[in-house]
Amino acid sequence: MDQSDIQYRLCFKHLDQEKLSNFLWTQKDDLFLPDHESAQKVVDLVFEKGGILAGFDSSNRIQAMFGFFFGDPSDEYANKELMFVYVAAVSKSYQLSRTFLRGMASLAHEGARLKIDQFRMHASVTDKYINRLYSKFSNPLGESNNLRGYPVMVYEGSLDNVFEKIGPRLTQAFAS
Repeated sequence: MDQSDIQYRLCFKHLDQEKLSNFLWTQKDDLFLPDHESAQKVVDLVFEKGGILAGFDSSNRIQAMFGFFFGDPSDEYANKELMFVYVAAVSKSYQLSRTFLRGMASLAHEGARLKIDQFRMHASVTDKYINRLYSKFSNPLGESNNLRGYPVMVYEGSLDNVFEKIGPRLTQAFAS
């Protein structure tokens, strides 16, 4: 897979909802989704409380997705200067590329545009792939449970730390 063919953009509920829920369903094992309806509920919740940035390949198929809230759900979404990445997924065929880091760089640029200064994210305690990636540009805060009750590791980092740790070449290359 050519990682350079991935283009990130903000999604719109009326245009992308079905594609996004279908993509999440393909990631059901990693995301502990028991049925397609659960994937749809995740997409609906993220659109209700924040937004979704997705990476599309040259055939307009979603290969990566970052769903975020404005504010932390455990704080009733009160801190709107915080972007909480609730769901992050990369298709298996793109996991060994820099697709995830390019997506985080795109998400950080979107956060800067929206005047976000803090990022928080979580990953299942059993998801070694996402935990390893999150630990590259954020600090672990500890374990918690997500909205669906699954144990997760929570991470946090400032916008500046995300840009610094992702690296200047990568953030400049994908700023547009």
